[in-house]
Amino acid sequence: MPIDDALQHGHHAINHTLEDLILNRASRHQSNDHGSVEGKHGRHRERLLNTKLPRANRERKNNKGYNKTTITSEADKVDLNIVREDLKSDLSQAAAERKRRSTDGVDDDQLQNRANMENDSVEAIDEKDTTAEAEVDNKKELLRFEKMLHTWPKDRPKSAIYYLTYSKRVPALVESIKTVDKYFNSEFSYPIIIFFNELLASDMENIRQSTESEIYFQKVSFRFSHIVQRFERVPTFSECANYTIGYRHAVRFHSYFVYKQAILKYLKYVWRIDDDAILTEKINNDPFTDMSNKNLTYKFLYKARGKYKCLVNLKRLVDTYVQKLDIKPTFLRQLHVSDIFVNSLEISATSFWTGSEYQKFFSNLDDYGMIYHASWSDAGIKTLALSVFVNEQRIEQLKIGFKHGDRKCTTSISGYGGYLCSPVKN
Repeated sequence: MPIDDALQHGHHAINHTLEDLILNRASRHQSNDHGSVEGKHGRHRERLLNTKLPRANRERKNNKGYNKTTITSEADKVDLNIVREDLKSDLSQAAAERKRRSTDGVDDDQLQNRANMENDSVEAIDEKDTTAEAEVDNKKELLRFEKMLHTWPKDRPKSAIYYLTYSKRVPALVESIKTVDKYFNSEFSYPIIIFFNELLASDMENIRQSTESEIYFQKVSFRFSHIVQRFERVPTFSECANYTIGYRHAVRFHSYFVYKQAILKYLKYVWRIDDDAILTEKINNDPFTDMSNKNLTYKFLYKARGKYKCLVNLKRLVDTYVQKLDIKPTFLRQLHVSDIFVNSLEISATSFWTGSEYQKFFSNLDDYGMIYHASWSDAGIKTLALSVFVNEQRIEQLKIGFKHGDRKCTTSISGYGGYLCSPVKN
């Protein structure tokens, strides 16, 4: 159920306050290094989900589903009322669903299968094609990749390009890789890693035949986070959750799990490219070498303003997290709540995302399940993480010619600092 619907109908309230939930989680992340987002989440969550749920009459004020509350910009005065009102109903559904399952015999596997059937068209392939599904030995591909790294030139940082795709998007992926070959890899020859959930054998052959770049495939499996499994149904359509389940799986993958993949272990930098993004101009300077020479952590496409309603609670939870752990953020206070670094073609230092600071930061946010229920984006999560932990001088714009969705950028322009991004004209 969408957040607004839950608020409007006044569902069960939870005895534990959201403040208690947030602060306990923050404390837990401060003292314990979590090995896996899927596993060790402590007793607090179990206590929360077993809480008895009394009826509550909730007033709906100002037509937004929460009471008017003034939030100051001072780090020590963040008010959690809005966060509580927006998220409490979703958390109550978790306990209600747990109780319902105990009486009707629906287990987590059945719940996930139901959600997959109802909501997830992204990773599905036609039944007639399942017999031709590609078989990939991840370990063999990994060994082949590591063998290639043994001959890596000493004057270049170990780096790679990666995509995440699935069968129905292969035509767009092929076109994207062709532009990478034409405008970049014909000179620099970096390997391309393709992560996928489902591909056909013919898809893999098509990809390999369409490029002269060295291609490595890695199959990945998606599963719901522990919080999401407690809900009867992930909302399909709402103002902030209007993407498929597959899209939201991808957000979680790009935010965290891609950096857990063994094939990235020995890489210093990775360049993520969305499978429908295309390069449009020749890249003359190696951006990976530029990252290394300048000791940069991150390159983004451009800054944009996201939907305030879809980002405000994410920002407030980050504010609470840094307060509790007494973190001195680098430029979080200068960042507008809706600002995001657009990252459909982003270059990152892998060491930041695999470091303990970010690992704990993401695990704390992931506990709320809002990647699925409120479509928190990987761009929003990463932007806030960078603004907390990374000096702004170690972040730069990736100035390249490209087209993605309704936006294109060009370096072939006089004025505007020699670089301009603008909407694509129909």
